[in-house]
Amino acid sequence: VQLEDGFSDDAFVMRLGADGTLRWVNEYPGSGADLVSAIVVNDDIVVTGAFSGNIDLGAGLVATAECEDVFVLRLDDDGNHVASQTLGGLKPQIATSLALAGDVVVVAGQFVGRADFGQGTHDDDAARSAFVVMLDNALFPVSSQASSGGVTSVAHGVALIDGEPVIVGDQVGDVVVGPLELTAQGARDGFIARLGL
Repeated sequence: VQLEDGFSDDAFVMRLGADGTLRWVNEYPGSGADLVSAIVVNDDIVVTGAFSGNIDLGAGLVATAECEDVFVLRLDDDGNHVASQTLGGLKPQIATSLALAGDVVVVAGQFVGRADFGQGTHDDDAARSAFVVMLDNALFPVSSQASSGGVTSVAHGVALIDGEPVIVGDQVGDVVVGPLELTAQGARDGFIARLGL
């Protein structure tokens, strides 16, 4: 399959049949570097990642606020655009993981400085901060939480347990994640946190 690279690295999603034959491939062209960081297949296909500049996710061109922003994309079984959403702020945000449960989509990742995930802004002076955002079936943000304090904190994975997001990540220094205070034990610590969003 030959993909058309518009300006830089473009994101793409490919679906193969059970025998390995290509069913379809979608390329998402943009003006900057784009990446897919997680994909989950349920009744539909949900994809998350990051983009810079602008990108066409299937509903027309959208632009970042300034640096890298997060995108979330829902496709049907044939690869057709169902819904899409972009989230971010003036500094970089990157999605690292994704989970689905029924009509709920949860995305986790990292941001720098200030970010708006659709339910108000989150501010932090740390070098990197973890975030988790819950979206509805149409990918509209319902709620979000972010870490604060410490030197860095990053969410590397997310799951939904009984409708609540559980994130795993790492931290340098003492951080607060939602209502939880996480005290550093060493130079870099791992964490797992169950959040009520």
